[in-house]
Amino acid sequence: MAQRVAGRTRKILELFVAEPRKERYGLEVVRETGVGVSAVYATLRRLEDEGVLSSRWQTDQPPGRPPHHYYRLTNEGRRLARERLQAAERRATSLAPGFAPA
Repeated sequence: MAQRVAGRTRKILELFVAEPRKERYGLEVVRETGVGVSAVYATLRRLEDEGVLSSRWQTDQPPGRPPHHYYRLTNEGRRLARERLQAAERRATSLAPGFAPA
């Protein structure tokens, strides 16, 4: 059974599903989703704990720049993310016919 998807999680999953092989770092996710910094990082950590995302540190940044923590969908995460998003859409349309989540 697909897990219920909160609004911020939905936005983050949609971002990753749009380009499933692309790595993204936290502040990029913040910029592209409009979700707050602390909520993004908490959600990324949770999705990683669930096996939806994997991560790595990029330490070869130019001097004076902090390393980036990059995230990407795992193989299983691609399937889980699509399932969760489809279930959220079905739930939204069954509750409000004609309504599609943004």
